[in-house]
Amino acid sequence: MKGKARSLARVVWLCAIGILLGLGLSPVFVALLSFSVVVFPAPLWCVVLFAGGALGARFLLARSQSDQSGFLSSIRLRPLRGDRALIRRLILGACLSSASVVFLAELVLRPELDMAQPIRVFIVETFPSPAWGWAISVWFSVLFVPFAEESIFRGWLQTRLERVIGPGSAVLLSAVLFSAMHMQHWTNPVLLLLPFLLGVVAGWACQVTASVWSAFLVHSVWNAAVFVVGFNIIRLQSLPGWGHGVALVAGGAFALASLLLFADAAKKLVAQEADKARRPSEVA
Repeated sequence: MKGKARSLARVVWLCAIGILLGLGLSPVFVALLSFSVVVFPAPLWCVVLFAGGALGARFLLARSQSDQSGFLSSIRLRPLRGDRALIRRLILGACLSSASVVFLAELVLRPELDMAQPIRVFIVETFPSPAWGWAISVWFSVLFVPFAEESIFRGWLQTRLERVIGPGSAVLLSAVLFSAMHMQHWTNPVLLLLPFLLGVVAGWACQVTASVWSAFLVHSVWNAAVFVVGFNIIRLQSLPGWGHGVALVAGGAFALASLLLFADAAKKLVAQEADKARRPSEVA
């Protein structure tokens, strides 16, 4: 009985820390963008961000190759595990299914759904040049935010929850908390389903590959798709009635096919790891 109470207390503690860390990202995001306007000209800030991001990614990738027992490994910032061909199929399926869900949500829920609206307002109100503001916001939303959120929710939180409640429950609970963090959707519970779905796919990919990099790629593609539909780069709402119906059917079929590709690759990767774990015992 005491063991169960201790496990429950640990789960609650981990969840509380995860939520606090996740909520802390929003003010950091806004502060950094505001700082960029005041201190640097937007073009120079873009160069600093993209160059710094490239160098930082290169450093993390290099360290993750050698840091097998340190902090980076503890949050799964390490090379992807498994057969390379299967990993490519898994990430391709996860990214395509995630982007398809965003496009389907745009078709079904607009105008109630406008995930990019806060970013558009911020760019117009903050940056003297919307073009540079758009470029900086894309960097933060497609690269910085996915990396930070996935490091917290899949790399740190999910990894520790797995030790207490098991892999499947850890994926679901971290996805629930990730969804709950998106407070802008609390007025419409239906919209909370979208970050939950992203959390499940990203968490599943992270668990199967034992690396947060796969979750980061999925999240980046999701946010990029939000930009594409949110800034009307693809004008889905201008489709005629029959085109809207065709897009829904085609998008649904494409999302399902992509999800099946992802699930099949994940199943085979899990089977491969189970087979590897079984072989030493058979030899012994």
